[in-house]
Amino acid sequence: LYPSYRVQDVTPPSFTTLPSNITITCDGSGNVGTLEGWLNTNGGAIATDACSRVRITNNFPIIRPVDWCNRSFVVTFTATDECNNFITANATVTYNDNIAPTWEVLPQDKTLECANGYLEGTPEFISWYNTAGYAEAEDNCSSTITYERLPVSNVFPCSGEFGRTQIVTYDFTAIDQCNNRSTTIRRSFNFVDVTGPIVQSPAKDTVVYCQPGIDNLAQRNEWLLALGRAVFYDECEQRTIPAVTNLPNPPATTHIDTIIRLMRRIEGCSPGVYTETWMFQTRDGCDNLSP
Repeated sequence: LYPSYRVQDVTPPSFTTLPSNITITCDGSGNVGTLEGWLNTNGGAIATDACSRVRITNNFPIIRPVDWCNRSFVVTFTATDECNNFITANATVTYNDNIAPTWEVLPQDKTLECANGYLEGTPEFISWYNTAGYAEAEDNCSSTITYERLPVSNVFPCSGEFGRTQIVTYDFTAIDQCNNRSTTIRRSFNFVDVTGPIVQSPAKDTVVYCQPGIDNLAQRNEWLLALGRAVFYDECEQRTIPAVTNLPNPPATTHIDTIIRLMRRIEGCSPGVYTETWMFQTRDGCDNLSP
């Protein structure tokens, strides 16, 4: 009889150096190079076996995370010898995004004339507001960017009854999915009225006849008060400018809405007979004058 024996390896390998954790800051392309380099070096792990060579594998699928806001993944490294004895060790991969979005197109100021009353309801303002002043921002990691719109001021330069101007100011900030914030840009939407009223119907000449018992000066002043029967209209305010209601001491008077000025007086052939030339102008609520 011949004795026989069998050598059996039932002892798994051992890690002399455990794999180390790693934190990766998003570079916008999945950080595949950094991740692959870490995986290819087994996270820095070293394993040995008393009987055979050792092969180290891992279970990590190289995928881009949904977002990069401190996402962590556990990677299991397995050291296996030639007899399929194995040992495992874990390490953590942490993705991080701490880079703020950048403005590709900065928010812009916008000026709109003659908004006809409901200023912040105009399509132009709604478009400007919704697009953060027609801005565009990009982020190296996040596919979705939101825009913060903080109101700063809301002033009405023409504060009169019929004023139709307004300056609305906002601070715009782009924010990525990890709440990183871009620089804040302050911009204004300006509703302006720089156009004076138009003459819808020009003043009409009149003749006052000298007649006994008739107050000719009163007839002339009535014509003046009616702006020579002229009609003015302001497009922005959508109203007809009213005539003067009180005319103190012509020939040169100014009303909040109307200017009446004597331009020329020519004496006639006898006392009390003369020809006057008057100028009529009106102004809107923002002090824009008509022709």
